[in-house]
Amino acid sequence: MAIETTDHSAPIDHVFRTVAEDRRRLARRFRAASPVASLAQSACFALLIAVPALGVGIPTIVAFVAVVGALVGIEMLFRRRLGMAIDLPAGWRSWVAGFALAVVVLGLAVTSMILAVIGQGGWIALTAGAGLVVSFLGVTGYDRAYAADVIRPFSDAPRGGLPLADAQRFRVSAALRPLTSARVDVLAETLGHREDDAQPSVVHEHLTALERRGLVSITRADAAPAASLTKAGRREFDGRLAAAVASAGAATA
Repeated sequence: MAIETTDHSAPIDHVFRTVAEDRRRLARRFRAASPVASLAQSACFALLIAVPALGVGIPTIVAFVAVVGALVGIEMLFRRRLGMAIDLPAGWRSWVAGFALAVVVLGLAVTSMILAVIGQGGWIALTAGAGLVVSFLGVTGYDRAYAADVIRPFSDAPRGGLPLADAQRFRVSAALRPLTSARVDVLAETLGHREDDAQPSVVHEHLTALERRGLVSITRADAAPAASLTKAGRREFDGRLAAAVASAGAATA
């Protein structure tokens, strides 16, 4: 389904299949960018677990602040490389994976503190090593869960050919919905277009139309503008998605 300058209605099942392919491209981009970041984040988690070995004092505080700063820096570099910002899980599986990772890292950090208090600092290195392995598996698992959650809502196209109005703008909103923001050129690639076919300008046209309705916010602070759904845009998309599924279900009942 090509992005066009005018929005035509399209059958719901066709729109869902197209959006599913868009989100597969998004998931592939996310997973391709994540391995190096996952390893770096895991190393930072292991260092956080190891910090109590320094004891109580200024060096511990400095080390803790440095590791947290490194985590923030890694996240910023990851977002720059990805061309997207992702702040929240995309579904219950990635929520569970993220929560489990946080609990394990926190538990190992508390264990490390207890070992430091009772004078068993030698065991902290083993705890930190375990944290490195568990964190890497956890971060990798979260990335996989997030990618799967991004695709899952559109993995099964509703049966029936009822038309969905403004199908192209629905498609743009569907690509933005699981993200905090995305560069317009990256969004165009997610929608299956290349920079050399002049399609990003058409995507921007759709974004501008959605912005006029208060559904999209476009940041034009630099040469690479970024777009995000507003709260109204998220509510509107979720409502249209639910209505489309209900309509298709009623038509096949």
